[in-house]
This record gives sequence, structure tokens and C-alpha cells, in this order.
Amino acid sequence: MTPDNVGVEYAGVVFAIAESPREKGVIWAGTNDGQLQVTRDGGGHWTNVTANIPGLPPWGTVSNVEPSRFDERHRATSPSICTRSNNRDPFVYKTTDYGGTWRSVAGDIPKSVHSYAHCVREDPVKRGLLYLGTENALYFSPDDGQHWLPLQSGCRTRLSTG
Repeated sequence: MTPDNVGVEYAGVVFAIAESPREKGVIWAGTNDGQLQVTRDGGGHWTNVTANIPGLPPWGTVSNVEPSRFDERHRATSPSICTRSNNRDPFVYKTTDYGGTWRSVAGDIPKSVHSYAHCVREDPVKRGLLYLGTENALYFSPDDGQHWLPLQSGCRTRLSTG
């Protein structure tokens, strides 16, 4: 029997790469084997900050990194790969010190079999306004990830423009 080439790849694949719009030389890279690395010198030296992320399951995929346009805040989402860890909770984190410490900002996102996070984005105009895409829903946070609200038709929650 000859194996084919359609199976899941277990080698490190860069899934996410993002350059800071505020600070020259700061680049983040996330991989399909759950690693998150940062360079502050344009790629000369890389620091693996994965161990600093609390509660991140092993062998997840860091599918998105979003450096802030406004300050030194950086965010990362990591949906778990179900075949490796079978954890579908939303993993959305924030750091303010280049990955030295992280805190979860997934707090009140409803958990379900489809709640794993794919992508977080910062609004280009309003500081602290975030958007999050999960497997089955879109959310927004008017307070930099403290609270999340569904972004859907019929949602009666009003966002302050102040």
C-alpha cells in the first residue's frame, strides 16, 4: 500500500504573519503546531512566546495575529484543531509587552461545539473596538475584548459612539 499526500500536515506551517503598523521591525508569526513567535528586529532574532499564553491547548493553530494600530497591544486567536486536542473553545488573547504576558479576552463568548475563534480584527478608526469571527458567529467588543456582543441581524444592543 502506498500512502497518499492528502493527510493532515504535522510540520510547522506559518498560518499567520503580521507586521506592526506602529513599530518598524516588529513581526508576529503563528503556526499550525500552536507556536507564536515575535521578532523586534525585522526577523534577525525570533522569540517563541507560546509558553507565556495561559490555557492554550497544545497543537492548536495560531491562525491570526492582529497588531494594534493605536498602541503596543497585540492580539492573537487560536482555534484548536479538533483532531489534535478536541477543544473547540474560543482562544483569543491580548498582550501589551511583546508576548511576555498574555491574557484571555474571550470571556463572555458563548461556548459551543462551533465557538472556536478564527480571526480577530481591530477597527481601523475607533480604538478598543474589536471584531471576532468564530466558526458560527460574528461578535464585536466595544471595550477591547472585555465583553463581546453578537453582530447579527436583529441584535438590539447599541454601541456607544463616544
